[in-house]
Amino acid sequence: MKTAIIIIITVFTTLFCVFSATADYCDLTQEEYEKRMEKNFSRGLELGYAQGKQEAMKITPKEQAGGEAMTQEQAKKKEWLQRCLHETQKLEAMTMCGKYTETECSQTEQVVQQTQREIKRCIAALNNPELEAVLIRRYIVFQSWEQIAEEMHYSVRTILRRHTDALEKLSLNGTRCH
Repeated sequence: MKTAIIIIITVFTTLFCVFSATADYCDLTQEEYEKRMEKNFSRGLELGYAQGKQEAMKITPKEQAGGEAMTQEQAKKKEWLQRCLHETQKLEAMTMCGKYTETECSQTEQVVQQTQREIKRCIAALNNPELEAVLIRRYIVFQSWEQIAEEMHYSVRTILRRHTDALEKLSLNGTRCH
């Protein structure tokens, strides 16, 4: 429960910072904007991102999903599925800071696309449209639990249970999960 609260606080803090920072950036020149974004990004990586990922990967005694404990196998699958998010964030950071060549960004974009294909293939193997939808919305579209619940017309608790079911049924055999 403590991890879930930390994750929620991290997400809301990040969103608040993004939205409030946008208003502050309206009057800046392009150069000032880029400097400030680079500074904030670096600070965000140092403070929040590493801590958020570390907290998100912890196995808690009681995971959010229906109060059931997440097994190490499920945690491994969850981390494998989150690769697309991390690769996408890396690409956005590379593009935003402007210190990477077009070739480097293009190579990273190819890695993102390859990772997405692997994850989609793995999700499609579930052969259960409801469970597939939860994983696609979470790990390909990067929706929050609340957004998924609203769009699928379920409670967040039900979505978390479906997520746990999907992780349980997900097979990483034959995929590059290591």
